[in-house]
Amino acid sequence: MQTENIQYLRSIETLKDSTFFKATPKDALAELMEKLVYRKWDKGTYLSGAYKPLPFFYIVVTGKIKEYQVDEISEKERTNFILSSGDVFDVLNLLDDRPHKIHWETLEETEVLMITKEEMLLWMDKYPQAQKHLYKYMASHVRMLEDMAADLTMRPTLVRLSKLLIQSFDIDKGCLSRIDNLPNSELAKLVGTTRAVLNRHIQELKGCGAISVERKKINIENTDRLLMIVQNSHMPLAAQC
Repeated sequence: MQTENIQYLRSIETLKDSTFFKATPKDALAELMEKLVYRKWDKGTYLSGAYKPLPFFYIVVTGKIKEYQVDEISEKERTNFILSSGDVFDVLNLLDDRPHKIHWETLEETEVLMITKEEMLLWMDKYPQAQKHLYKYMASHVRMLEDMAADLTMRPTLVRLSKLLIQSFDIDKGCLSRIDNLPNSELAKLVGTTRAVLNRHIQELKGCGAISVERKKINIENTDRLLMIVQNSHMPLAAQC
């Protein structure tokens, strides 16, 4: 991407704010920007690394992308992450040449920057600091997946939902980030349950004053009550909240 490109300034600011590229020298970012290609994807754009590795490495500029897995027998979906501005994928693809049983789908119109895997690896070899960020990024996601696996086996659904809401709450903006405006069907996949079960727990959280729902948008009304549910790891009746 050339500096005169209308998307250049927004794109390089995304890189500077990204955890993956944090503290990367300006000259390294400028060199990377020369290799990046801008793309805009419609809602519902689909990619998969399940059958062969993705040929490109992607950086999200705007929008939302769900990263998910599908059970081959039951065809049930489990969403691992919601990717937004500054997030990257497929990181694992940079470490080996094997297929990665992960799928990606845009949940809204999304802007991304793309670079071939080979060019990205060459750039990282030239700037070893980028390799450190790669390992830190991978480590953080492994830890999150470990927590998710533990929650799925040891915590009730209402606790998992409450934890998701707390983790997604942006205190400065007073609203949910990443998962804002997601339909309940997508929230259910993040929590690891069905839409019907999720709807029931949303009503329970509304009943105890922890949240409110307006035009299908969830608003956090009382973080202390959500924390109580998470810390006590139980499912209180609305009257007990």
